[in-house]
Amino acid sequence: MSTVKSTININSEYMDELKFLVSKNIITSLTEGINQSLELFIKEKKKELYEKQLAAAANDKDFLERTLGCQSDFDKKENGAPGEW
Repeated sequence: MSTVKSTININSEYMDELKFLVSKNIITSLTEGINQSLELFIKEKKKELYEKQLAAAANDKDFLERTLGCQSDFDKKENGAPGEW
């Protein structure tokens, strides 16, 4: 993964906490702490987005018909299709 240099403003309390974690060798650097924090934050937000999209899809009649139709087709294949393909 490539990196880019960025200048950001963060809460001084967060910076103090990161420095404390570095001093205790919990993280190797401020950069590592920020990157790990961003990774967790992004995963959480993407999960929230996925859950919202899934909830919206559950209310979409056409989506449900397509999904259930595909599942039915796969069930037939898994149970073995009669004759040759």
